[in-house]
Amino acid sequence: MRPHHIVPLLLLAALALGAAGREEQLQLTGFVPPQGFELRLGAGAVPAIEITKTSPERRLLAGIMAPVDLAWARTIIARGRGNGELDAARLAAVLTTGDNAWFALGQPIDLADGAFEAGLDLAGLRPTAYSADPTAEPSLTTYDSLWLGLVIDGPADARLEQATLSASDEPLRVPPLSLDPAAMAAAPLPHDGDLTMRAALDETEPDVGPVLRLDYDFAHPRHLYGFLAYPLEVDSLASYRSLRITYRAHLPAGVSVLLALQEQPGGQYVVAAPPPTPADSMAWQTVVVPLNSFELGSWSQDGNNRLDLDGSVALQFGAHGTANPPGEGTVWLAEVTLLP
Repeated sequence: MRPHHIVPLLLLAALALGAAGREEQLQLTGFVPPQGFELRLGAGAVPAIEITKTSPERRLLAGIMAPVDLAWARTIIARGRGNGELDAARLAAVLTTGDNAWFALGQPIDLADGAFEAGLDLAGLRPTAYSADPTAEPSLTTYDSLWLGLVIDGPADARLEQATLSASDEPLRVPPLSLDPAAMAAAPLPHDGDLTMRAALDETEPDVGPVLRLDYDFAHPRHLYGFLAYPLEVDSLASYRSLRITYRAHLPAGVSVLLALQEQPGGQYVVAAPPPTPADSMAWQTVVVPLNSFELGSWSQDGNNRLDLDGSVALQFGAHGTANPPGEGTVWLAEVTLLP
């Protein structure tokens, strides 16, 4: 084979296999003094870490990182081995610049198999309650300090060994996550006082399984609204990119399907192009909605005018509009899946 033939072949091989991502191990310069728990460190370049915590209050085990430019990084990855009780711990980051600070929570630390790996999406950094400017954007190029470690919400008695922290330019790996229709049927139902609304689990759909059913009576000729508000208690919500929903609707003229995300506390973010309302009540529709397509409603207010997916967020799904003429309607929801 001639040498000038080798380069194209190597290029094709690289494209087929995918370019290797960048990952760099981070160095700790010390630990933040523990408060509310005991921390014991072993000897060596990668010391064993022993944690004892008896109280249920949230505490932070934080390592102080040597300052490096992390503008290229998308995630932080913790790896190691461990044993003992550490059932309510998640990877965490705190970034500080001047009078502003940001934090993010990552995936839980699972010691069930002895070895653990957990990630944190740096895009999930959001202002702390004590930030001087809640609208300031974090910079991973220049900053005063970066703490990486664990947020521990319950008792702990564990030993971590060979624990390392790395920065990576790869996105955080999360699997698709489907929400449970039965749990959603028990969610709160915020609605206008002139609207009658009911939620139930409908098990009469053999092709799609149990579905959530929302029944409405738009009895008054003015704009009315009603929706379920289901808290998205999801680890690493900021690592998901879109929302897939399968639904159908039979609604009065003038009434449309409503889809929104509500920060708690914070603003209500709605889809710029709402899901279409099927003309045929028997036709199921599946739509994929990018999470970055949700926009702050003109009637709503938010301190930083940005949807913070690493905080407390509720999914809102239902119907709204002015029925002309007034009448009854139903929306069925068969699937809600978060997609990475």
